[in-house]
Amino acid sequence: MDIIGIRQTQVACAIAGLINSAYRGTSGERRWTTENGLIEGDRISTQAVADIILDKKYRVFAAFDENDQPHCCIAVEFDEIAKTAEFGMFAVHPEKQGTGLGSELLKHAETYALKRAELFRVSVVNLNQQLIEFYKRRGYQATGEELAYPLEANVGQPVKENITLVVLEKSVA
Repeated sequence: MDIIGIRQTQVACAIAGLINSAYRGTSGERRWTTENGLIEGDRISTQAVADIILDKKYRVFAAFDENDQPHCCIAVEFDEIAKTAEFGMFAVHPEKQGTGLGSELLKHAETYALKRAELFRVSVVNLNQQLIEFYKRRGYQATGEELAYPLEANVGQPVKENITLVVLEKSVA
């Protein structure tokens, strides 16, 4: 799999579709990132993906199939002062989940981030235990910090009560 850095917004629609399918779609036997039954609506818009691609504090990576459709993607947001890299927009096509593709992509993004960060962070929906365990198996630890679900970010509407984001970190210094 060839993972490439994305700086062009032409792929924003396809990447938004991938993310929404991975987290809120209904297809894919291997899916374990699903937020179905927890949150309704799109997880991200095409415009939000385009904005992230163009923002210099982010670096977006993706791998594409032979038809130029994304199989997986991840965004790394750098905080130069705090020396942190926060991973977001992490998605693997529902039919490719459970194949090691996500682990490979995360490792690629972490290797890239090592140049600029001493601490890796990720925020995960508190009720998505499988995804939390995915990160824990890769050395991330829960910080005990919980963030309010970001309704103002237009990332969907919780349908269950007490949905928050838990913060996990991995020290690499």
